[in-house]
Amino acid sequence: MVIGSHEKAVRCVVAVPNHPHMVLSGSWDESIKLWDARLPNVCLASTHLSKKVFSMDVTTDGSKLIVGTNERQIFIYHLSHTIRHALDMVNSVLSSSSSMSADSIKKLE
Repeated sequence: MVIGSHEKAVRCVVAVPNHPHMVLSGSWDESIKLWDARLPNVCLASTHLSKKVFSMDVTTDGSKLIVGTNERQIFIYHLSHTIRHALDMVNSVLSSSSSMSADSIKKLE
């Protein structure tokens, strides 16, 4: 089953701890996307980096995403609000025929 795609090669994929259906993907198309395996081809959230994603990981509590780029930069994103919002959207869609909209992943300053 394909759960989503990017415009260029997918460089890394990480599962979100405590949310067994949630997956984050990072690509050489310079984007990070949040997916739920129960809703194939529906991007729940995304952000554009202006740099290729080279590596990424989620903290063990699932609260932060750490991203390394091909230009040797490291970014940290807060995930808590985005995950909560995505779960609300997924639950709404799974329990009815509601439509969905994307929410941006918040960048830690």
